[in-house]
Amino acid sequence: MKITLKIGDDIVVQDATDNGVFESFTYKLNSIQDDLEERDEKARNEFTFTGKITNENSASLYKILLWSMERENTRRTIEIKVVDSVNNKDKALRIFKFSEVFCIDYSETYSKENKSKTKFELFLAQSPQGKKHEVTTEITDDID
Repeated sequence: MKITLKIGDDIVVQDATDNGVFESFTYKLNSIQDDLEERDEKARNEFTFTGKITNENSASLYKILLWSMERENTRRTIEIKVVDSVNNKDKALRIFKFSEVFCIDYSETYSKENKSKTKFELFLAQSPQGKKHEVTTEITDDID
């Protein structure tokens, strides 16, 4: 499975292979409120990424690090593409497009003993003003 994350017009992080940059990606519609009547209006879209920091993605992750610390221009449009091989052809399982997304948390962990344990974690959410969203797929066999 390959994942591509595009943030705004200038940041792109992508897997070149199935064993690429990203170790995991989670999309969550977080209802936030326990009150059922509040869930519809208070829910937000959240995105969590974990992966490896390598020479190939270090520059893109550095841009994310700088964006996470910005106080202006904090909300951006993102596109996430999750691709898997189906019948030996790459097909997009999901393509997410969301506006008004901001960085909640970004962290990097470095290991002196084992370079493969050098990791990042990115937690994004769509702001309440970001009502624009689209989710599509190229896999249609199971959809009625």
